[in-house]
Amino acid sequence: MTEKEQDLILTHLTLVESLIYQVGYQKGVVGMEFEDLYQIGCIALCKAAAHYRPDRGATFKTYACRVIRNMLQDHREHASYIQNRLCYLDSPLSSDEGESYLDIIHDSQEPDAYLSEKELLELLNRAKSNYNGITKKGIEAIALKYQGYSNAEIANLYHVKANHISAWISRARSRLKADYPLTDLCYS
Repeated sequence: MTEKEQDLILTHLTLVESLIYQVGYQKGVVGMEFEDLYQIGCIALCKAAAHYRPDRGATFKTYACRVIRNMLQDHREHASYIQNRLCYLDSPLSSDEGESYLDIIHDSQEPDAYLSEKELLELLNRAKSNYNGITKKGIEAIALKYQGYSNAEIANLYHVKANHISAWISRARSRLKADYPLTDLCYS
């Protein structure tokens, strides 16, 4: 930056703060806190100083205000867009229920919370009878993992490498996705 541009920036730095208050910042909204907006505003001020042309008839203050306000508003729209698409794990699923997404994840990680070991093994055995080959071996491996066996221990039982067990389980999981009661159980 030239000295003239640096002088313009330093003399008009207060514009950034005043425009942040006009545009509005929101604590707790990703990217919309004061510090975030101040950085965006300073970048916009530098951009205004670099592109300012006095021969176009506007004062630097007028031009800089427009550039800063536009960048802050663009950022606000983008932050709003992102915020609306975020899913917070601790937020409630609906106003009637006290359950959150975190509760669902916790439950899906521990199938014994809603199925006994006997019920789970029965479901896996029933599903195993519908498949053959690698998928069948993968279902058997899922059952063994649920019973506490490690991949290495299961590999020793089948006389294969441990990475084969991971591949078998992966294939079984993808095939079992269509079998609704087992869908969540495959990810334990």
